[in-house]
Order: sequence, then C-alpha cells, then structure tokens
Amino acid sequence: MKRATRWEEFVHKHFPDRVIPTKKKDRTRFHKDVAPVLLEDPEFQTLHQQFRTKIDLGIALLDAAIAHKGPLSVLLFDSWYLAEELVSMARYRKKTGSAC
Repeated sequence: MKRATRWEEFVHKHFPDRVIPTKKKDRTRFHKDVAPVLLEDPEFQTLHQQFRTKIDLGIALLDAAIAHKGPLSVLLFDSWYLAEELVSMARYRKKTGSAC
C-alpha cells in the first residue's frame, strides 16, 4: 500500500530532515506522527483514499448484505476480523457473530 501511495516520497517532501525508522514499533510511531501532515497534501490524500483496510472492506460487505435484505441473522468470520469496528457494526445492526 505504501508504494502505491508513494508514502516515503511524501515523507521526504514534507519532512526532508527526518529519517524514516526501520524498526517496526518506531516506524509505526513515526507513521502516526507524520500522517496528519501528509493527509493535508491534496495529492497524497487522493492516493490515500483509494485504499481501505480489510476491516473497512468487511464492513462494506456487511452493509451490502444488509442492504440486499438477505436472510442474515448470524455472522461467521475468521478470528482475524474480530475487530472492534466490525463487532460494533454487527451489534448496531443487531446481528450476532461468531469467530473461528
């Protein structure tokens, strides 16, 4: 995803003096620090909006299933999708869920 958004390119554009960390925790923290500035750049924002997380896609699929009024009363999904956002949406839509 970062290649398609040209994340490193935009980091160097907006933060030319900062070194991008290579360790995962440091890089994640750095990513959170620079994200607000990068998202103010219209070109980066356009690239960024093309992508959605797996959880976002799962929520969109659930929305689509509900919109089609299918006989949906129980959700069954892989434990990887046991994320607060998806569970909250299922509760809001009054669906029960089970993870395996």
